[in-house]
Amino acid sequence: MRIQTFAAVSSLMSLAACQTPNSVANQAAEAVHVAPAIDRGGLAAVPACPSGVTAVLSSGAAVHFKGPTEKDPAVCVQTSNGKSYRYYLNFWGDGHFRRGTPDQRHALRSVVEGPVGTAVRFDLPRRSHLALWKSASVTHVANAHLVVAGRPRPTVKLRIVKHDAFGRPGVTAESLCWIDGVTGIPLKKEVVVRMADGDVERTTTWRVVALRPTLS
Repeated sequence: MRIQTFAAVSSLMSLAACQTPNSVANQAAEAVHVAPAIDRGGLAAVPACPSGVTAVLSSGAAVHFKGPTEKDPAVCVQTSNGKSYRYYLNFWGDGHFRRGTPDQRHALRSVVEGPVGTAVRFDLPRRSHLALWKSASVTHVANAHLVVAGRPRPTVKLRIVKHDAFGRPGVTAESLCWIDGVTGIPLKKEVVVRMADGDVERTTTWRVVALRPTLS
């Protein structure tokens, strides 16, 4: 795993009541340094998998958060339309996350808990020689607020880029994810497409409009 150092970026939206990164981020294999600023920190600790919470999406779909799996407290369970899905730290994976590699898990946690500018890159497991993606880069690009049910919620904004398994530099998959600082629930996801002429298209694939207790 390679942890890169990014220069601090200016004019970022501040995260209310944020804290400086804890020892988990500070013990990364290569320290990440940015200009000190109290509003640039990541989550002091990644929230535990939420349980008994339902997110209502802009599409009208309801996603129920069921807490962690029995064997792994960092792998969170979501259900929707009668189907169950697993995600690492509640946002990573395709809905069928297993264990992942130690490097992958450490990298993802360090970027969420690290300050703005923290970036990591790690190899992705390849289940066959036809797998399209070889590695992924994840960057903590900003602290921002998203309005949910009329109230602003502090989030950590991540950029995720998957890199081509065959070494083609122009072949990537890019997305953005806003993670709620209180519950760890993804509040928004976007797919980013960069055109050859420099234009950028963004498509929102997930947007939470309400959080409520799950009715039994």
